[in-house]
Amino acid sequence: WLRNKMESASSKEDKLYLFEESWFIADKLKDKEVMDDLVEVLAHKDNSPLLTHYLSDMGKLEESQIDVLLRLGGGNVELFLNIILQNLRGQTTLCPKLKYILDNMNLALCCEINEGLYLEVMDIIPELSEITLDDLRWAHKLVTSTVKLVRSRTERRRNAKLTRTTVLRE
Repeated sequence: WLRNKMESASSKEDKLYLFEESWFIADKLKDKEVMDDLVEVLAHKDNSPLLTHYLSDMGKLEESQIDVLLRLGGGNVELFLNIILQNLRGQTTLCPKLKYILDNMNLALCCEINEGLYLEVMDIIPELSEITLDDLRWAHKLVTSTVKLVRSRTERRRNAKLTRTTVLRE
Protein backbone atom coordinates (compact mmCIF):
# COMPACT_ATOMS: atom_id res chain seq x y z
CA TRP A 1 0.00 0.00 0.00
CA LEU A 2 2.82 2.37 0.83
CA ARG A 3 4.54 1.80 -2.52
CA ASN A 4 1.28 2.61 -4.34
CA LYS A 5 0.91 5.77 -2.26
CA MET A 6 4.51 6.74 -3.14
CA GLU A 7 3.88 6.37 -6.85
CA SER A 8 0.79 8.58 -6.73
CA ALA A 9 2.31 11.26 -4.47
CA SER A 10 2.33 14.70 -5.98
CA SER A 11 1.53 17.23 -3.26
CA LYS A 12 3.86 18.46 -0.54
CA GLU A 13 1.52 17.00 2.07
CA ASP A 14 1.62 13.56 0.42
CA LYS A 15 5.40 13.61 0.30
CA LEU A 16 5.70 14.79 3.93
CA TYR A 17 3.38 12.00 5.01
CA LEU A 18 5.33 9.42 3.01
CA PHE A 19 8.65 10.61 4.39
CA GLU A 20 7.35 10.39 7.97
CA GLU A 21 5.74 6.97 7.46
CA SER A 22 8.77 5.58 5.64
CA TRP A 23 11.09 6.93 8.28
CA PHE A 24 8.98 5.39 11.05
CA ILE A 25 9.03 2.00 9.33
CA ALA A 26 12.76 2.21 8.66
CA ASP A 27 13.55 3.31 12.20
CA LYS A 28 11.16 1.25 14.32
CA LEU A 29 10.86 -1.87 12.18
CA LYS A 30 14.46 -1.73 10.95
CA ASP A 31 13.27 -1.97 7.34
CA LYS A 32 15.71 0.29 5.49
CA GLU A 33 14.40 -0.80 2.09
CA VAL A 34 11.33 1.39 2.53
CA MET A 35 13.54 4.51 2.40
CA ASP A 36 15.25 3.18 -0.72
CA ASP A 37 11.82 2.68 -2.28
CA LEU A 38 10.85 6.24 -1.35
CA VAL A 39 13.98 7.64 -2.98
CA GLU A 40 13.52 5.46 -6.06
CA VAL A 41 9.96 6.68 -6.60
CA LEU A 42 10.28 10.33 -5.55
CA ALA A 43 13.76 11.16 -6.86
CA HIS A 44 12.32 11.90 -10.29
CA LYS A 45 9.74 14.35 -8.94
CA ASP A 46 10.08 17.92 -7.72
CA ASN A 47 10.89 17.52 -4.04
CA SER A 48 11.77 21.16 -3.36
CA PRO A 49 8.93 21.75 -0.87
CA LEU A 50 9.77 18.54 1.01
CA LEU A 51 13.48 19.38 1.15
CA THR A 52 12.84 22.96 2.21
CA HIS A 53 10.44 21.81 4.93
CA TYR A 54 12.91 19.43 6.57
CA LEU A 55 16.21 21.17 5.91
CA SER A 56 15.04 24.57 7.12
CA ASP A 57 15.32 23.11 10.63
CA MET A 58 18.15 20.66 10.01
CA GLY A 59 19.25 20.60 13.64
CA LYS A 60 16.36 18.25 14.42
CA LEU A 61 17.30 15.74 11.71
CA GLU A 62 19.28 12.57 12.14
CA GLU A 63 22.20 12.06 9.79
CA SER A 64 20.47 9.13 8.12
CA GLN A 65 17.48 11.40 7.40
CA ILE A 66 19.83 13.96 5.88
CA ASP A 67 21.31 11.22 3.69
CA VAL A 68 17.84 10.41 2.34
CA LEU A 69 17.08 14.09 1.73
CA LEU A 70 20.34 14.50 -0.17
CA ARG A 71 19.40 11.53 -2.33
CA LEU A 72 15.90 12.93 -2.89
CA GLY A 73 17.36 16.30 -3.91
CA GLY A 74 19.67 14.86 -6.50
CA GLY A 75 21.24 17.61 -8.57
CA ASN A 76 19.09 20.40 -7.14
CA VAL A 77 22.23 22.08 -5.82
CA GLU A 78 20.90 25.63 -5.87
CA LEU A 79 18.08 24.66 -3.52
CA PHE A 80 20.54 23.01 -1.13
CA LEU A 81 22.94 25.97 -1.25
CA ASN A 82 20.10 28.44 -0.62
CA ILE A 83 18.87 26.38 2.34
CA ILE A 84 22.42 26.27 3.71
CA LEU A 85 22.70 30.05 3.34
CA GLN A 86 19.40 30.43 5.16
CA ASN A 87 20.68 28.24 7.99
CA LEU A 88 23.99 30.13 8.22
CA ARG A 89 22.54 33.64 8.34
CA GLY A 90 22.24 34.95 11.86
CA GLN A 91 24.32 32.11 13.33
CA THR A 92 27.48 32.58 15.36
CA THR A 93 28.79 29.01 15.15
CA LEU A 94 28.77 26.22 12.60
CA CYS A 95 26.00 23.67 13.24
CA PRO A 96 27.24 20.05 13.15
CA LYS A 97 24.33 19.04 10.87
CA LEU A 98 25.27 21.77 8.42
CA LYS A 99 28.83 20.46 8.39
CA TYR A 100 27.47 16.98 7.78
CA ILE A 101 25.44 18.19 4.79
CA LEU A 102 28.41 20.04 3.30
CA ASP A 103 30.65 17.01 3.86
CA ASN A 104 28.19 14.79 2.02
CA MET A 105 27.14 17.04 -0.85
CA ASN A 106 28.74 17.06 -4.26
CA LEU A 107 30.30 20.48 -3.79
CA ALA A 108 32.19 20.29 -7.07
CA LEU A 109 28.84 20.04 -8.87
CA CYS A 110 27.53 22.92 -6.75
CA CYS A 111 30.50 25.05 -7.73
CA GLU A 112 30.16 24.15 -11.41
CA ILE A 113 26.43 24.88 -11.53
CA ASN A 114 26.40 28.08 -9.49
CA GLU A 115 29.86 29.25 -8.47
CA GLY A 116 28.53 32.51 -7.06
CA LEU A 117 26.13 30.81 -4.68
CA TYR A 118 28.78 28.25 -3.68
CA LEU A 119 31.25 31.07 -2.92
CA GLU A 120 28.62 32.96 -0.96
CA VAL A 121 28.17 29.92 1.31
CA MET A 122 31.91 29.48 1.72
CA ASP A 123 32.43 33.19 2.37
CA ILE A 124 29.91 33.26 5.22
CA ILE A 125 31.46 30.37 7.16
CA PRO A 126 34.69 32.12 8.26
CA GLU A 127 32.67 35.23 9.12
CA LEU A 128 30.69 33.44 11.86
CA SER A 129 31.53 35.39 15.02
CA GLU A 130 32.25 32.37 17.23
CA ILE A 131 33.67 29.94 14.70
CA THR A 132 36.32 27.61 16.08
CA LEU A 133 39.78 27.13 14.65
CA ASP A 134 38.89 23.49 13.92
CA ASP A 135 35.85 24.61 11.93
CA LEU A 136 37.96 27.11 10.00
CA ARG A 137 40.42 24.33 9.16
CA TRP A 138 37.53 22.09 8.13
CA ALA A 139 36.10 24.81 5.86
CA HIS A 140 39.50 25.47 4.30
CA LYS A 141 39.99 21.77 3.62
CA LEU A 142 36.50 21.57 2.10
CA VAL A 143 37.14 24.50 -0.25
CA THR A 144 40.55 23.16 -1.23
CA SER A 145 39.25 19.68 -2.01
CA THR A 146 36.35 21.16 -4.00
CA VAL A 147 38.69 23.34 -6.08
CA LYS A 148 40.94 20.35 -6.78
CA LEU A 149 37.98 18.22 -7.81
CA VAL A 150 36.54 20.93 -10.07
CA ARG A 151 39.96 21.42 -11.66
CA SER A 152 40.32 17.66 -12.21
CA ARG A 153 36.85 17.36 -13.74
CA THR A 154 37.49 20.34 -16.00
CA GLU A 155 40.79 18.85 -17.13
CA ARG A 156 39.13 15.49 -17.88
CA ARG A 157 36.42 17.20 -19.95
CA ARG A 158 39.04 19.23 -21.79
CA ASN A 159 41.07 16.09 -22.55
CA ALA A 160 37.96 14.23 -23.69
CA LYS A 161 37.05 17.13 -25.98
CA LEU A 162 40.59 17.21 -27.43
CA THR A 163 40.46 13.47 -28.03
CA ARG A 164 37.12 13.81 -29.87
CA THR A 165 38.48 16.71 -31.89
CA THR A 166 41.60 14.73 -32.81
CA VAL A 167 39.53 11.72 -33.83
CA LEU A 168 37.20 13.87 -35.91
CA ARG A 169 40.02 15.60 -37.83
CA GLU A 170 41.62 12.38 -39.04
